[in-house]
Amino acid sequence: MHRETIRLGARIAFWCCVAGSYALAVLPVHDVGMPNDKANHMLAFGTMAFLGRLGWSKRRARWIGAGLVAFGAFIEISQGTALVDRDASWADLAADTVATIAGLIAGKLALHEIRRRWPR
Repeated sequence: MHRETIRLGARIAFWCCVAGSYALAVLPVHDVGMPNDKANHMLAFGTMAFLGRLGWSKRRARWIGAGLVAFGAFIEISQGTALVDRDASWADLAADTVATIAGLIAGKLALHEIRRRWPR
């Protein structure tokens, strides 16, 4: 598989995950995902960070990380509004942050392997 194809696919999947994560976060409480809320947060943000790292250059990795942490804060603020009426939680934001860091590291390792297998 060509490296640019991987990059494009990761970018598309990243934005789909961002949209889906926000939609699930602001919908009324439901039984989607794992029973542990923190595990859901970590799965979502780890996946988004991984895809973001695959999709964009090394220089943008910090911005992806900062953007995802800000996105996590935005989700928590949204959940705390009367319109959404869900519980905002600092612990959820902490889970988002830890998963973002782990996802960026995993993405870096995956990129190293991709570059090894498909040199330019």
